[in-house]
Parts: sequence; C-alpha cells; structure tokens
Amino acid sequence: MLATAPLARAANCPQADIGRAATDLMDARAALMMLPSGKPVDDAVAEMQARLPAFILAYMRCQPENVDVDGIKVDLSRLGWGRSIRDGTPAQVATPGWQLTFIAQPFGDGTIYISAYFVVPSGYDTLVMSFQHRDDGWTETGRHFALSAQAPDENIAPQ
Repeated sequence: MLATAPLARAANCPQADIGRAATDLMDARAALMMLPSGKPVDDAVAEMQARLPAFILAYMRCQPENVDVDGIKVDLSRLGWGRSIRDGTPAQVATPGWQLTFIAQPFGDGTIYISAYFVVPSGYDTLVMSFQHRDDGWTETGRHFALSAQAPDENIAPQ
C-alpha cells in the first residue's frame, strides 16, 4: 500500500486520489519495464504518457498557494517512486521505464513548471506541465510531451 503521508495541505484536496494516481503510475512503469521491444512497448509508453500527468495533477490539486517548489520534486519522486540516472547501473538506467525523474521550477509570473522524464527504447520521453494558482487552487496551464535522445536539462522554465 502506498503511503500518502501528511501531504494534503489544501482544504479541497482529494488525498486518496494521489495514492490511486501513484499506484496507476507504478503499474504503468512495471508494465513498461517487463516488455520486450515492439508494439507492446509502444502501448506501455502511451499508458505512461496518460498516467504521468494524471499523477502530477492529483498531486498539484493538494498543494497550497505558497507551495514549496523544492518540495514538489521531493514529494513527486517519493510518491511516484522516482529514480534518477545516479540511482542505478548502466543496464538499469537503459531499461525503459526504470528511470523516472521529476524536476520542479518556478517562473517569475507565479507559474510553476514540472517536468518528468523516463527512458523509452528511442531515448527519453519528457513531459513538461505548467501550473498557475487561481482562486480554486493550482490549475494546469500547459502540457507538452517531447522525445529526445538525451536526458533533458534541469532548467525547464522559459528564460
């Protein structure tokens, strides 16, 4: 069972949603790691692409207006069982789905950018989502997936 410790800080937080979304994400990662290359991997990547933003959205709905941006990376990594390239052997790191890295960064207009990337057979699949706080909480204002041959840069906010 996934622990959803006292992470819920916003009054309207559906805290159980974080646990469900994290479990769904772990299931998608496990499926991706167990499959050989070919069509099943494409389906597993698509499943990760669906579950990863759902997990981040569930988490952000529970954050207060004055969220600790550095804490976002820590929380998402802990809840989503994130692993960076430094956590494994070269063989592990090259396994699709094994690595899942989260980055969070503020931007001057109050926007928070969250990036998550994971290994796929052809490189790294990267999700960047942007959020702004509104009267009803943190709202997603943008989403982009990109495929790259290298791990993305830690600086994800616009310059």
